[in-house]
Amino acid sequence: MTRQRKIKTKYNIKYVHEANGRLVYRPYIKKSERYEGIIVDKKGFLKPPIKLGKPGDDADLIMRAYLAVKNQLKNQDRIIKGTLGYIVQEYQDSRQYKNKAASSQKRDKNLIRVLEQKTRIDNKPSTLSDIHIDFITKPLINAIAEKRLAVYKQNGRKGEVQVNREITFLSGAISWAVNYLPNLGINVNPLLGIKKIKEPKNERYVTDEEYYKQYKISSEVSPYLQPAFELTYLMGLRGSETLDIRVSDCTDAGIRTHRRKGSKDNIVEWSERLKNAYEHALLLHKDHKILEIDPHLIIGDTGGKMPKSTFDDAMQRLKRKMSSKGLSNTYWSLHKLKSKAQSDAKNKDISGLSESMKRHYDTKLHKVDPAR
Repeated sequence: MTRQRKIKTKYNIKYVHEANGRLVYRPYIKKSERYEGIIVDKKGFLKPPIKLGKPGDDADLIMRAYLAVKNQLKNQDRIIKGTLGYIVQEYQDSRQYKNKAASSQKRDKNLIRVLEQKTRIDNKPSTLSDIHIDFITKPLINAIAEKRLAVYKQNGRKGEVQVNREITFLSGAISWAVNYLPNLGINVNPLLGIKKIKEPKNERYVTDEEYYKQYKISSEVSPYLQPAFELTYLMGLRGSETLDIRVSDCTDAGIRTHRRKGSKDNIVEWSERLKNAYEHALLLHKDHKILEIDPHLIIGDTGGKMPKSTFDDAMQRLKRKMSSKGLSNTYWSLHKLKSKAQSDAKNKDISGLSESMKRHYDTKLHKVDPAR
């Protein structure tokens, strides 16, 4: 293998040398800087070299050409690394993103599809992924959000929640990039404060009759659904919070909660019904080899924590079972139980929610005394 012959020149500029009667610039490109469109040889040098002039040209002329080429390469690098697609990819590869809950990362796989939204750049067909951060504005993203909402509506879906989650995901990726990506060219996330699409109000209240119908049928699908339903309802939990409960959380005073999304942890005191749900869940442990020193109350098939995906699959099977019995309109999702709990509980602090969220989750039509 022949080594590249380095020819010194009077210009004394790094990576500038004579080759075949030309004065060329052929820099070594670091792996981290080899973006799309940059071609290098086996040793990592730019291929082909860029002509600056001829040997003997005025030094100022060569220096101006050299600086222009370096600036062009830098700008091209910024153009590639400033696209929304590149930013999202870097965000997903970051330590900060990998520290997110696995369930959130799984949900994000759906949200990332927003990058496939068709648009136009310089009057040419393109996608949102190809738009540079310099051109990301609130009006642009709002226009795209309206298009996506229209498609969801055409397909018989509400869409408002999904579209708002897509916007939140993009904004989160850009905020990360502002803080961690060098030479991004912006210091403030252009989507900060963007107005979301108004979501339909949660108005359904699951009646006791609807609850017990689905509760009874759930035993035909999976043994752990019934205790999970009771714990979720009686404690005002999200489904994921129910799966987080460990045996050690079940104290003499009651069951300690580990709430997410800013809700306040608390201890839900024992009632006869809550004790029955606890004992029902604990009884199912006998069917498994327990792997954990402090096991989860709702146990998975392998003896560890019940995966959220496994629970979701069981809920989908239950939904189909309800439909086969002509009870599609009776079916309720696990999240509706948190709303039912907030509506039914005498102590409205049960769910650890803020005052505004307490009103949001309380969907029951309450009776009030008339004005005197």
